Amino acid sequence: MPAFAGGQENMLNFLRKNLQRPRGPRQHGRVLVNLVVAVTGEVTEVQVAPGQGLSPAYDAAAVECVRRLPWFMPGRREGKPVPTALTLPVIF
Repeated sequence: MPAFAGGQENMLNFLRKNLQRPRGPRQHGRVLVNLVVAVTGEVTEVQVAPGQGLSPAYDAAAVECVRRLPWFMPGRREGKPVPTALTLPVIF
C-alpha cells in the first residue's frame, strides 16, 4: 500500500487546505476520486469514480486538488515498487 509522507492525517490536511470550492451554488457532499500511485510515487490517472461526483465544477475542483498531492512512497509487492490504485474521498 502506498504511504503519504507524514501519514493519512497529513494527506487529509493537505486536501482540506488546498481544496478550492467552485463559484456558484454552494454544494455539500463527497466526491470519490480514483488515482494511481506510480512506481516513482507520482500521483497519476486522477479521475472521479463513476457515479461518485457532485457536479462538473465540484468534480473538477476535487480532481485538481488530488493532482496537486505530493508524491507518495510507492506500494510494494515482493519488495519491488508497483503501481497501486487508490480511491480518496474529497469532502465539500
